[in-house]
Amino acid sequence: MAKLGKGAYTFPKSKLEFLLRVLSYLFLYQGIMDAFWFLKRFGGKKKATDPAKDNKWIQLGFNAMLFTALTVFGGWKYYLLYWIVPYLSTFFMFQYIRSVAEHFGDLAYEHALNSTRSVKPNWLESFFIAPHNVGYHLEHHLYPGVPFYHLPELHRLLMELPDYSSAAHITQGHTTGY
Repeated sequence: MAKLGKGAYTFPKSKLEFLLRVLSYLFLYQGIMDAFWFLKRFGGKKKATDPAKDNKWIQLGFNAMLFTALTVFGGWKYYLLYWIVPYLSTFFMFQYIRSVAEHFGDLAYEHALNSTRSVKPNWLESFFIAPHNVGYHLEHHLYPGVPFYHLPELHRLLMELPDYSSAAHITQGHTTGY
């Protein structure tokens, strides 16, 4: 059983449990819960930084301008409808699906090559779930400094290595099952 600090990432899970979890994002419930969890985990006190590089005033200025523009031009309903609602529903839903596909199910967790997987998405999955080559997740874990546009080439080069190609966990698509 694998766990990532949340019940949503405790496996095995029945298909019904997984489907209900995914559907809870479409009703905004789980997306709101994930947003609060994310803020709690990453929104705490920041480490001391160089004041010259601190961008809190830039962030404050941007948010003040956004608030003013949305108020003056009456854009609040569009901001909520086309930014906040998709963020709390489909964005977090696709993040969850991708995280599960990359980190859970049929992985041995014995060494770096089988502790996560790369998922080669079809064109539809690539558009919705894994844009910008994020399906090359194993390669990203091994070489996090490689830009997304070089990940397919990195994958090709690594697959030429017998040790890598025999141990790496590569899956065809997010919807093919594991």
